[in-house]
Amino acid sequence: MQPSQPSATPSLVVVQAYNGVLHGIDIQKAATSLVRQGETGGETRFEQLSGHLVLAQRSYRFTQIRIASGSLAVDGQVNISPKKELSGRINAQVSALGTSTGVPLNVAGTIDAPILYPTGGMIAGAAVGTVLMGPGFGTSVGAKVGGWAEGLFGRKTEKKSKK
Repeated sequence: MQPSQPSATPSLVVVQAYNGVLHGIDIQKAATSLVRQGETGGETRFEQLSGHLVLAQRSYRFTQIRIASGSLAVDGQVNISPKKELSGRINAQVSALGTSTGVPLNVAGTIDAPILYPTGGMIAGAAVGTVLMGPGFGTSVGAKVGGWAEGLFGRKTEKKSKK
């Protein structure tokens, strides 16, 4: 009996989950604290999680991720290497006290120890905002502008392979 070989054809699975928990990562905490070294641990409870999971050559690509839970909404994509290393980006929208803030977060680490950390543009914007307008409000405004500017100018485009 031969062991099965990875398929050369990518497999797509549409994922839908309701009223669950993502263990090992607290997305809302990561989105509301500007910690550069990354946020680990905790959990994210969700009402709905959906996306497309593609398996190709022992790697996974989770795209069109959508997570909804009360004051938290998330979209993005995450790649999982054959070594179970994570890479990707999510955008967390956190609502509190009548305001809503979008926070771009990089995804790193491994499946067993995921890490979320703010993008460089968001950190730079928060620092400038703090200097110009003071801590608190200035930090918040600067982070929002930094994330917005990065979204406009800093997005990496994927190169498509030629056939």
